[in-house]
Amino acid sequence: MVSRNDGCLDDRFDSKFDQIREYIKSSQFAKAKEAIDMLEQQRDLESKVQDEIFLLRAQLANKMGRFQDSLRILKNLSEHFAFSSQTRQYFELLNLLGDNYFQLGNFSEALGYVQEGLDLLRENSKLDDRIRKNLLMDLILIKVGIFWQTGKIDLAINLLEKTFPNYKDTEEISNQIRILKRLGILHSIKGNFEKGLNFLDEALKKALEAQNSSQIASLYNNIALVYSQMGNLSDALSQCEKSLVYETQMGNVYKQAKVLDSIGKIYHQMGQYDEATEYYLKSLKFSRKIANPHDMSVILFHLIENYLDMDQVDKCKKYLTEFEMLCLVDDNPSIFQHFQIIQALIWKRSPQLRHQFQAHEILQSIAFGPMINYEVTLSALLNLADLLYNEMRVTMKPEILEELESVMAELENIAESQHLVLLHAQTYLIKARFALLALNFDQARNYLTKAQNYAMNHQLDRIAVQIAAEHDKLLEKQSLIQHIEKNRINRAVLQNLLGIDLEFPRILKNQNLDSNLPNQEIPIFFSILNENGPLIFSQQFNPQIVVNDQLFGGLLSAFYSYCAEMTEHKFDRAKFGRYTIMLIPKSPLIFAYIYIGSSYSAKKRLTILIDKIEQNQELWEKIQNSVNSNNVMNKYTLQRFLNIFHSAFPEILKQES
Repeated sequence: MVSRNDGCLDDRFDSKFDQIREYIKSSQFAKAKEAIDMLEQQRDLESKVQDEIFLLRAQLANKMGRFQDSLRILKNLSEHFAFSSQTRQYFELLNLLGDNYFQLGNFSEALGYVQEGLDLLRENSKLDDRIRKNLLMDLILIKVGIFWQTGKIDLAINLLEKTFPNYKDTEEISNQIRILKRLGILHSIKGNFEKGLNFLDEALKKALEAQNSSQIASLYNNIALVYSQMGNLSDALSQCEKSLVYETQMGNVYKQAKVLDSIGKIYHQMGQYDEATEYYLKSLKFSRKIANPHDMSVILFHLIENYLDMDQVDKCKKYLTEFEMLCLVDDNPSIFQHFQIIQALIWKRSPQLRHQFQAHEILQSIAFGPMINYEVTLSALLNLADLLYNEMRVTMKPEILEELESVMAELENIAESQHLVLLHAQTYLIKARFALLALNFDQARNYLTKAQNYAMNHQLDRIAVQIAAEHDKLLEKQSLIQHIEKNRINRAVLQNLLGIDLEFPRILKNQNLDSNLPNQEIPIFFSILNENGPLIFSQQFNPQIVVNDQLFGGLLSAFYSYCAEMTEHKFDRAKFGRYTIMLIPKSPLIFAYIYIGSSYSAKKRLTILIDKIEQNQELWEKIQNSVNSNNVMNKYTLQRFLNIFHSAFPEILKQES
């Protein structure tokens, strides 16, 4: 109910207004519109009642995604608004203005209205406490969204946690869901996927219990976003399809367009470009009905990018014309940046040098200019790095490396300051690309090792699989690399001989990552050795391969010393024929593993084993102390170690049985 202290409305309309708000909240837009139309038909309405009706119509347009229509209503309303700045209605006016500008990508305008609302709210002592809390929630969530879209992820999380430290005590379940959802999204963007999914799962559980269809649909789409960031694309697609069912049932055209665009992006990541095109076009069709220029610009961006990956430049030009028209009817800087970068991507592929120069200029201006939208800025930086790489392949000019250093510094700064784990892995891959181009193979392996370690440590398993596969391919070229290092060979011929760098651009774009995880590697030999040489524990897995433990321990120690002295431990594996040796030092010990097959599964297994041992602090100390006890584990320590070892290597139990 609307308190008379909040606007002094006629009591006859209270229940009708509350019913309309409930219709809007539950996405029953047709019923809300019908009820508003019936109210407007009544004669001799007071100015405050008329203004309340206009507010409800603006709110309805906002929830339907018709943000420009909502703004037009509010701008007309603000010229003769009958309510003072101390009333609920005035705060709702500011909230709607802020949210409309935010949804349209005009973040500076949005922030102005939000901040005005927050400042007035601090000074206001007349509002009902429940209304005050709801208004604060609305304004803070818009501000959090602005921080998110402009790349200030930590600020967004801090603001949310500071304002609502005890969000579970929030009276309204819908507000608890909104806070949990935003925390889930923000933590996932930072790479805290498990934490993010926990927040989103909790929010989804509450939404399902409350039968809040609008939030259920939104949460399925948000969970899909997290899975796609992790490279788990089949699960992402499944979540999006659930979201689409709810949005279709509610008939929310605006939200349907959003989910269809999300499905298109997932298919694009999968490399299924025809399916991606189908969903992007469906999304664009719905978005045209809403006529929201900002959302249309994002969908057109994705559609044209997809056509570029299909090498269908002619179709790109058709939609680029529509994109250009959006820029003419709306001077939103975010729309213009999306248009600029897609134009740059088209020119980047052109054989004409002037087009490539223009692409370079655009990407550089966005990459190092004001950050209007952090995703666009990151796209500009990554594409600029790719453009520099292609230029370097042709010219090998040293000044290109100087510009690349600036690009890498900016990428690393964004990744570090915002804790963007995928971007961290991408920066290592870019460095590996350029190291390969310079024929610095050890450095390339160093960066590939760092990229894989980072991806594995942050649950980006499918990306780690792809990186490990590229590293394995490079190791297989070892004899050819040694030949190259002794002889001068044309660089263009080298690229073809090595067959390297074919997959890097795809991995950098987080594409085609939903393949099955690789088959388990075949264990050959495992050992723990003193970093000075002697073995503390060893296990052979193939009875047909006989290994002299002490001689082999000496070989492993020598290899470890070489890595320490010559490469400063910059890479963790080497390949000898069919066999790969992987070393992980944990001073004063070295864990050594010889296997055939995938380095991803080998490293995953070895990492899990070491983590389990380290988590058992007493056992870890006992094993370390073996170094000072003639490099021998006592019977009790050995048995406890074997329990963990056999859980990581069940093959040995099958072999013994």
